[in-house]
Amino acid sequence: LSLIKGYKFEFPVWIDVEQHDKKTKQENTDAVKTICEIIEKSGTVLELYVDVAARETFDSDGTPMFNDVRTGIEIEWDRNPEKGEDYSTKNEIDVVLMKNSIPIFISCKNGQVDVDELYKLSTVAENFGGKNAKKVLIAPNLDRIKGGEYIRLRARDMGITVLVDTETVSFDEFKKQLYEIGKKR
Repeated sequence: LSLIKGYKFEFPVWIDVEQHDKKTKQENTDAVKTICEIIEKSGTVLELYVDVAARETFDSDGTPMFNDVRTGIEIEWDRNPEKGEDYSTKNEIDVVLMKNSIPIFISCKNGQVDVDELYKLSTVAENFGGKNAKKVLIAPNLDRIKGGEYIRLRARDMGITVLVDTETVSFDEFKKQLYEIGKKR
């Protein structure tokens, strides 16, 4: 939740309880805390932070920097329902941005980062985004985990942009980082 600390939401954040008269204030508070913990652990907060930042990033002429912003994109590799296949290999991409016809595939990792994540990101981007697709790993803890430096170097070798300082830079600075990724050829 530290990633959205200081960010002013323009909508209410609340829990809708159907039978609120049967729940105590403490039970409702506990429910909200549990939901926040689940969201934080799953990395959803980081994905939402990227989503909001991308939507609020504008080009120098005032137009939105990105034509489209999507989170939680699920990609099916090999399912063919016409052949009666009900199985498939699936991957989820945390965030996909579109800058004109160039997709930017973003993987958000709040905790541990495995080198396999780099291969997954690279494979999905190359197969579904083409040769001009951009790949980004956002991993705030990368510099604090064992093997983080190796992952950073391997990402560089694979053409993956790595952002690690998302907890220490301002929201506006983070938007500038997304802007630069969108502008880079």
